[in-house]
Amino acid sequence: MAEKVNERPGDLGQTETDSAHASIESATVATGLRTIVGDDNIPDRANAAKLGRWLGVLGSVVTIALTAWNVYAKYQIDATEGRLKVGEFAIHERLQGLEESKAKMARYDWVRSHLSDLQDTDRQKRFVSMALIRLALEPREATALFGGLAQSPDQSLQEVGQLGIVNLENEVTGSIEEPTAKQSVGKTFRCSGVVTGLQPGLGLWLAVEKGDGFWPKESRPVVGADNKWTASVFEDGAAGKFSISLFVADQGASKGMQDWLNISAQTGSYREIKSLQGIRRVARIDGLQVIP
Repeated sequence: MAEKVNERPGDLGQTETDSAHASIESATVATGLRTIVGDDNIPDRANAAKLGRWLGVLGSVVTIALTAWNVYAKYQIDATEGRLKVGEFAIHERLQGLEESKAKMARYDWVRSHLSDLQDTDRQKRFVSMALIRLALEPREATALFGGLAQSPDQSLQEVGQLGIVNLENEVTGSIEEPTAKQSVGKTFRCSGVVTGLQPGLGLWLAVEKGDGFWPKESRPVVGADNKWTASVFEDGAAGKFSISLFVADQGASKGMQDWLNISAQTGSYREIKSLQGIRRVARIDGLQVIP
């Protein structure tokens, strides 16, 4: 039979005290471990998050900077290419101008070598040389040359110059589209039509024709880029039916008609012109009549 051990009150209190101390030590150790493992690392996590945010901002700034640089670089490249194209175009134009100048000088040299033929005693040879020179020159150049020859004191050169101008005039073709034949018009009426082949130095004139005379009109046809011309004509002096004509004139004839207009305006007397050298009728509309 086992012997019963009697516990004393003091021993029981000591045991409870030791147990409490063990619990406190365990809590202290746990708290220390939590501090070491977790709580002590909270500042490190905050710094890491802050560093991450800064890295994100820095990445965005770098991205924006690279984008801006790419845009700037593209602008510079495009601007450089534009300048190169402009330079190439300018060089091309300059080369083209040089080629045109060389061709012009070659034409002038050829014409100069044949100018003496224009004074040949053989009339046919003079006219052939004139025709060849006309073919070699641009219209503006031919007009200037023949106009100068027409003013020469040498009679044979005058003849060639005048004939050359006539040939240039003959290259002009045109029409009057309004008014139409036999139309009744007001004292002021619109004229329009088409003209081709008009060269520098030649002018267009409208004139009223009746019988064997004509009266130049102050309103000159204005030719557009599409070769169409228009003019507003005033006529109140024609009795009965009349015609409206389109003339091409050289510089001398244009001056003569302008002088006629000036003198007529000063004197108040508009006498018909019977004939005038240096003009050619291009088109005419007959049977017009002013509405009373």
